[in-house]
Amino acid sequence: MRFLVSKIFRVAALPLVFAAVASIPLAERWINVDSESRVHSDLQTLPKRKVGLVLGCAPNLYFHYRLDAAAELFKAGKIEYVLVSGDNHVATYDEATAMKDELVKRGVPENRVVRDHAGFSTIDSIVRAKAVFGQNHITIISQDFHIRRALFIAQRRGLDAVGYRAKDVERSIGTPTRLR
Repeated sequence: MRFLVSKIFRVAALPLVFAAVASIPLAERWINVDSESRVHSDLQTLPKRKVGLVLGCAPNLYFHYRLDAAAELFKAGKIEYVLVSGDNHVATYDEATAMKDELVKRGVPENRVVRDHAGFSTIDSIVRAKAVFGQNHITIISQDFHIRRALFIAQRRGLDAVGYRAKDVERSIGTPTRLR
């Protein structure tokens, strides 16, 4: 009997699984269209904001390219402060401090970098930028695929956000991250 119920459930669930998988490209398209006018790669078109939010990740090429972009924006006067938001769930792993240290090495004054140690996910970083750090107008700094999701979330959370594209990682290296 248990085998029969299990088999019926698996067969009945198949259409739901197919529908969920089929909706992924539609959701991605919606996010891309929704965010297109707010994503910038040219400093000239990027509006000035008080705070740039760098979305965290482990130290890798994504990390370094995001910090290069944040330092570029700071030096160009497009942002006054950098909010670095990353994971710090264990004592030996601290994305926010690693980002701050790298920004200081790139010439951003230490007192202009603010750490958010509870940016465990993109949505956490966006929500906390507003709720904890009091920001309503931000520039989100990350790679294109990541900025678009962040802008989509920000708009739905009441933030006036624009995105600045950091250099992307070669597709052969970055595919696992994009799929995630």
